[in-house]
Amino acid sequence: MSIEAMKAVIARANNDKDFLRLLLSNPDSAIKAGGYDLTEQEVEMIKASQGQARLNDEELEKRVSRGFFRLGP
Repeated sequence: MSIEAMKAVIARANNDKDFLRLLLSNPDSAIKAGGYDLTEQEVEMIKASQGQARLNDEELEKRVSRGFFRLGP
């Protein structure tokens, strides 16, 4: 998992309102249009954040920590 790629997506979403709208409405298209190379798990993290108005590093760190150390399904 590339935390740097996720931070790049979050930074752009925080600074580019058009990108943020696309990311929240259609994450797959936004990621593809932005040329970001994210894993399936990273894309799912973004999709899970669709109801939030803002993505941030603190929330990302929590999700990555929980997901990375989880054992089993």
